[in-house]
Amino acid sequence: MIAPHVDVRGCGGYVVAPGSYVVSDHKPGGWYVIGDWRPPEPLPEWLADLASPPAATALHDRRRVRAAAGRHLNISASPQRRLRGLLASVVDAPPGTRNSVLFWAACRAAEMAGEDLLDWDGAMSAMEQAGVAAGLGEIEARMTVKSAFTRSRR
Repeated sequence: MIAPHVDVRGCGGYVVAPGSYVVSDHKPGGWYVIGDWRPPEPLPEWLADLASPPAATALHDRRRVRAAAGRHLNISASPQRRLRGLLASVVDAPPGTRNSVLFWAACRAAEMAGEDLLDWDGAMSAMEQAGVAAGLGEIEARMTVKSAFTRSRR
């Protein structure tokens, strides 16, 4: 994460720009409009580095190390308990963090589903329900979970 409320997901994410209509759970929706006609500044290299996904080899290495640690520490013996903890994290997330907590938890659930520790569709559904229970809209929760699960398949 770059910073709170900074969403840099690309695959399965969305773009907020003029022409986008946004509906908030607590406020009436509205159209984004251009408030400043100057051309955008180039993206700083340090920000591009933070926003870039990890290299495939690094991601693969982390998964391999986690899987080995799970076998050694018997972590995989309780995937349902781990899932319940992730769901509780989502439901208990304070306002302003719910979407990012849901994305994080859904990524962890997708990793477990990718290792055949959880049913893929069941884990997605449970995460979506937790997002809605936390106060997110159904579409926002569904899209966030879909984005997390799509990311984990890379």
